[in-house]
Amino acid sequence: MPALWWVIGVVAAVGMFTLVASVIWPGQAVYLAPVFCEQPMDEGMVVSDTYSDGDGTSTNFALYCVGDRGKRSTRDGCVRSC
Repeated sequence: MPALWWVIGVVAAVGMFTLVASVIWPGQAVYLAPVFCEQPMDEGMVVSDTYSDGDGTSTNFALYCVGDRGKRSTRDGCVRSC
């Protein structure tokens, strides 16, 4: 039973690390593309959009699902159940 808790703890720690790393370094979201993108558009591309407004400078990051020839999916940003 202690081994099961150890495995659950390791899986939770890896999941938390992946989540935090993708927030700190948005470019790593490319590695999560197989989770968010469906076949045949299962390659991810992270695009940053920086703009200035009255409050300062803001940057948005978006994960786009693309195919082999660069065709973009219409379901960007959705988990498979969207």
